[in-house]
Amino acid sequence: MSNWFEVAIEHKYIKLFEYKSFQNWKVIGRGGFGTVYSAYSKDVEKTIALKSLYCEDNDNDTSPNGLIKELKNITRVSHHDNIVRFFGITQDPNIEIYYMVLQFANNGDLRCYLRNHFSELDWATKIRMAKDISSGINCLHNTNIVHRDLHDRNVLVHDDPFKYKRDESSDIYSLGLLFWELSSGIPPFKNISNPANGILHVINGERETPINGTPADFMNIYRDAWNGDPNLRPSIAEIRNRLNNMQMIPINHGEQDSTIDISIYNFPGNIYKDTSIDISSDDNSNSSTQDINSIGFNIN
Repeated sequence: MSNWFEVAIEHKYIKLFEYKSFQNWKVIGRGGFGTVYSAYSKDVEKTIALKSLYCEDNDNDTSPNGLIKELKNITRVSHHDNIVRFFGITQDPNIEIYYMVLQFANNGDLRCYLRNHFSELDWATKIRMAKDISSGINCLHNTNIVHRDLHDRNVLVHDDPFKYKRDESSDIYSLGLLFWELSSGIPPFKNISNPANGILHVINGERETPINGTPADFMNIYRDAWNGDPNLRPSIAEIRNRLNNMQMIPINHGEQDSTIDISIYNFPGNIYKDTSIDISSDDNSNSSTQDINSIGFNIN
C-alpha cells in the first residue's frame, strides 16, 4: 500500500501534506476505519478533517486494495460542490500511519443540524438542501458509484446487518427517507429502538405519514423514491428535474401540525466515521466502490 502512495504522490495524483503543518488536533469521531480529527492546516489555511486509514489484511474495504480503490474513487468525485472535498494525504513519520485530509463540516451532519436548526428552516431552504443532496448523489451515479449507506449521519453540513445487492435504486430509496426527514426534522421510524425492526417495517410496506405543510410536489417525490418496487423509483436525474420545477403548494390533512420533540436526540458527534459514506458495488456490475467522502451542502 505504501508503494502505491509513493507512486501516486510522485505522479501528483494525490497531494502529500507535511505532517507538522497541522496544528490543534482534536478527536471528532471514531469508527472501524480509525479515528477522525479536526486540525488547523497552515497549507490550506483553514480547519480541516484528518481521517486515519486503518488497514487490515482481509478481503473487505479495510484491505490495502480496498483502501486504494477508495482513494482512487474519491479523487474522481471530490471536485463536486456537494461532495466533501478530499485535499490529499499526510503521514505520521513516527508510526507511519496515513491520514486523509478532508474538508471540515463545521455544522456537523444533517441529523445534528436539523436537531439544532429545524425551527429556523423555511421550505425554500429545505428544498435547496434537498437539491444539494440530490446533486451529490447525481455526481456519484454519473461516475458509476453507488452509495450503499445513505442516511442523515452521512450527509454533512458546511455495519450493515442485512447483506443485499445495492444499486442506484437503493440510493433513491434512501434519498426518499432523507427528504421525509427534511420535512419533519426527525429520523424516520424514530420510535423503533432496533434498526433491524425498522427495516422489517419497511419491507412490510410501512411508510412515514406526510407532515402537514409539506409541498405536495415534494411529498410525491419522496413517495415515488421509496416505492417498494425498485424498478418504479425515479432516477436521480428525474428527481433533480422535479425539484427544480416543483410548486410550493402545501398539503393539509385538516389536522394540527405534529409537535416534534427533537430534544431527546442526544447523539455524539460521529461524523466521518467508517459509515460516513459507504459507496459500493457488486463485482459483476459497472459501478465502483468507495467508503470515504460524504454528501454535503453549504448553509448560506
